[in-house]
Amino acid sequence: MEFKPGDEFTIFAEGKIANQGPTNLRVPPEGSGVIAEKHSSFPAKGFAKHGLIGRIKADDGTAQMFAVTSETQTIKVEKSGNLSFIVNDNEGMYGDNGGSFDVTISRLSKDPGHTRGSLEVLNESRMNMRPLSEGGHRPYDQHQVHELREPIHVQTPRTTVEIVFDASGSMDTEIELNDRTEKRIDVARFLAKKTAWAAIPPQCILALRVFGPKLPGAEEQTRSNGDSYFTTLMSPPHLAEEHDQVAGALQEVHASGATPIAASLARVPDDLGGTDPESHRIVALFTDGDENCDGNVDEAIQYLTTTGHDVVLNIVGLNISDDAHKEKFERWAAAGNGTYFDAGHPQAMQRSMALAVNAPFTVTSTSTGEMVFKGHVSGESAALDPGEYTVSIGRNFRTNVEIEPGQKTRIVVGH
Repeated sequence: MEFKPGDEFTIFAEGKIANQGPTNLRVPPEGSGVIAEKHSSFPAKGFAKHGLIGRIKADDGTAQMFAVTSETQTIKVEKSGNLSFIVNDNEGMYGDNGGSFDVTISRLSKDPGHTRGSLEVLNESRMNMRPLSEGGHRPYDQHQVHELREPIHVQTPRTTVEIVFDASGSMDTEIELNDRTEKRIDVARFLAKKTAWAAIPPQCILALRVFGPKLPGAEEQTRSNGDSYFTTLMSPPHLAEEHDQVAGALQEVHASGATPIAASLARVPDDLGGTDPESHRIVALFTDGDENCDGNVDEAIQYLTTTGHDVVLNIVGLNISDDAHKEKFERWAAAGNGTYFDAGHPQAMQRSMALAVNAPFTVTSTSTGEMVFKGHVSGESAALDPGEYTVSIGRNFRTNVEIEPGQKTRIVVGH
């Protein structure tokens, strides 16, 4: 495809390739998550090893390069040239590869007549901050909308968030970063404090449950083989603005023990029993592996979502390579009315953790009843045709908005 300066397009890829052997289909477009250093033999330095890379080569020999991922992103063309793709493999090592990627590209109209509008839904506490999805899901950007309308302020029921954090033995595994290795739990704890906690509005209620190690107050149960496993309500529900002490305590947790996902999720209704029954409840499970304590996660999710409350279960898979696990987590999240976030590297973990603790919203055309967009508060924005829409946040809150040509409509959510 040929592009000119200033052209813009959206792009994403699906599929898997093998970087060693034609049947070992295990690498997504994001690659291995390990960045190729400048002294390595990989052709694209600074990009993920085995990742898919787009390249627009100009007549002067320069090239605009960008990572192509499974998430939609917008690319603005710098110089005229043709778009091609490479896989960032070791030079001379392409002979043992297999598989394929399907790449979807959509040119974006400059929309000189400003025939479309956009909608953004933000938490009140993030009014002056960058969107959580910056660099990720932003298929429509500001080139289509030039005027920001007066924000619409709405009051929704207070949100209650419980983070269920995996500190099992497998979280002690080391993962490769740009220039060093770090234990998976160290990366997850740091990013949880930096992004997940920071993304929760201070007026919301936050609780923290940890499974794996035997901590003070742990609930002990026994597997069929006689081994014990533990899950602990490390922090009962409290205002999120008081979270610093909890985040600090999590830094002292060391990875050990088993992965009782079902038992931990089954405890959540009791954990939140004293909170406002009308609140929107978000359960964010951060885990790197499957249930291994004889629990039935499907039953636990069914119990969680049929307690009469407005509950969403979001799952963040931390550096997971097993496709079967990913598919299972996607099914679990869908059963919990939520979203599965595949976080194969620290950048994806950061974004995923932040979105996982925010309420989902949908946009439905008032005239047709068709859902035209689904996202998360303080996350991705939507480009919409002019007209009237219903915005639903959680299960119990709805508001109507009118999208006008060439204007951005912003809904600011307070609690």
